[in-house]
Amino acid sequence: MIQFNIPSIAIIAALLIPTSVAANSDECSTQQHNKNTTISVQNGSLTQSFPVCEKGLIKSIRIDATVEFTGNSPVRCEILDEAGNVVAERFLYEGQYTAEDRLTIEDLNIHTAHSTQMSIKVGADADVKVIFDATTTSNSFVGPLVVNGNDENSNISFGVDIVSFDYNTDSDFTGTGGTTAVSTDQIDINAEGECNYAQTGTTGVMAFEGDTFIQGFKACSRGKLTEIAIASPYVEANKTFNYAIMNEKSVVICEGTFTSENASNGVLRIPLCDINTRVGMKFFLRVDCSDNARLACYVSVNTEDLNNTTYINGQVQPVTLTFAAGVHVALANLESADNYGKVTTVEAYPVPFGSELNIVVNGEIAQGATLELIDTRGNVHYAVSLAANAKGARVKMSDLSMVQGIYAVRVVNGRDIVTMQVVKK
Repeated sequence: MIQFNIPSIAIIAALLIPTSVAANSDECSTQQHNKNTTISVQNGSLTQSFPVCEKGLIKSIRIDATVEFTGNSPVRCEILDEAGNVVAERFLYEGQYTAEDRLTIEDLNIHTAHSTQMSIKVGADADVKVIFDATTTSNSFVGPLVVNGNDENSNISFGVDIVSFDYNTDSDFTGTGGTTAVSTDQIDINAEGECNYAQTGTTGVMAFEGDTFIQGFKACSRGKLTEIAIASPYVEANKTFNYAIMNEKSVVICEGTFTSENASNGVLRIPLCDINTRVGMKFFLRVDCSDNARLACYVSVNTEDLNNTTYINGQVQPVTLTFAAGVHVALANLESADNYGKVTTVEAYPVPFGSELNIVVNGEIAQGATLELIDTRGNVHYAVSLAANAKGARVKMSDLSMVQGIYAVRVVNGRDIVTMQVVKK
């Protein structure tokens, strides 16, 4: 087996790399193995596109090619998603290459969606020559081939193996540790706390066994992280899973374990240590599943929000867990002394503010409640009535052109009158 060097990433360094991935069905393979010609690449690159045959994880790619090394440069192998983004990269050096293995890229964990297009890109410098087996028989082509920027009327010989996952929530996730939720629309994934940073969409279910995954997220407020809630149809009973919360420097700041007893009604709830946070502070949740401990999570395809970066066994994935991170909002300096401890609390951000100011009112909003932005002379610069709501209110003030200085946010909510100071820059 050929081993490849993997570029270092700070988060990957924090992983315990496992050895297997659970599949709910047999593997599928996209391949083209007809051969009647060869294509050579030196001091250039070759890109072969191919369709994905199943939802799941790409585990390995086999390319029928030989390599001639005349210097110290490696062969560069990249896997590209449908948008052309690099989702995996490997480097093959002369000492790692054997002719029997040809070009085999293993230990991949690339999330895929059915019928999308992906690409294999192989690059070689001037002191490396890669000779690909290929075919010119057009009825066996699986996708376009580009060599040094030019379209070629041929395809290389290769195979892509995918471990497919059952994205049907009526799948074989059964047992005392499982839940019976059939849709995330029926799952309340709010986490304990006054505010939640959440990703609520879902496109299916991903199963983990013997895997480590990391989910990135941001704190929604200043205060303390209290809980992570993950939409999960199955947590295996009588198994213990390890977890850790890391900061953006990969330093573990909280760790513990959870079991199936932490899951109910389709939600896995992970209680956290007292973790101080500020608005927008980034964290990572790491979960380690042992070889014989199975966990399933609802996921959604995500290629845009890098705040929600997900790693599976050290591999960056265009997928995000369906989850929420809860924060208990810090109350210090958010209320006047004579109102401290009342049901209504207020949060404002950013502080200091410019042309916009966001206000979060926590607590049940009574009929006739109001919110005002007032200067030190008592002049009202913004006023709005709050709709009665059992879950609080959020207000976005825009086009604020007042002079710099100190202002007060005042909320009159039934018997509660809550004020807080904010600074205009």
